[in-house]
Amino acid sequence: MTLYEVLGVSPTATTAEITTAYKRLAMQKHPDRGGDVGEFQAIQKAHEVLTDAKKREHYDATGETESNQNHSSPVAILAVLFEQLINKDISDIVGTCRTVINNTMATARASIKEHEKRLAGIEKKRARITRESQECILSGVLDSLKSKAERALADNIKTQEDGEAMLVLLDEYEMEVDGDSEAVTQQTWFPSSWVTV
Repeated sequence: MTLYEVLGVSPTATTAEITTAYKRLAMQKHPDRGGDVGEFQAIQKAHEVLTDAKKREHYDATGETESNQNHSSPVAILAVLFEQLINKDISDIVGTCRTVINNTMATARASIKEHEKRLAGIEKKRARITRESQECILSGVLDSLKSKAERALADNIKTQEDGEAMLVLLDEYEMEVDGDSEAVTQQTWFPSSWVTV
């Protein structure tokens, strides 16, 4: 079953149509209303992927909900970075690569702090909830947000670790640069998959 079928929308559905379908199904299928947990999680995953332009593009192209590049080794990621810089006709490939990796790692460090703060806030709110019946929609929403924040935190930690490993690998490289080489840009790479933005 495709993610579009999970939400009952066509592959040409707009983000607004996807969100409307998600809200309708989430209300009907939520575990607090007697719905199946697995079915509800599938609905959440479909909404998460199909409302994110990059994730939807990846899904439409491959049929996969996760990018395989997330699990690439630092060597493989570095090879992709080299290739992209060569294709952009950058003359100082090694220096630019170092800058890009450092910029991306700085972004990941900031995101780690944000997600840790968000997780702490969610856990604090979750601990304050009490309800007599077993049904608690608020707890379900907080648990879902916690899960998303934990995944984002893990992705950023992996980005940081991969960046550190790539910088160690780059220490082995030197590249003679033309006198008229361009300035190293401040570009960063999309942290969870190390593709340019």
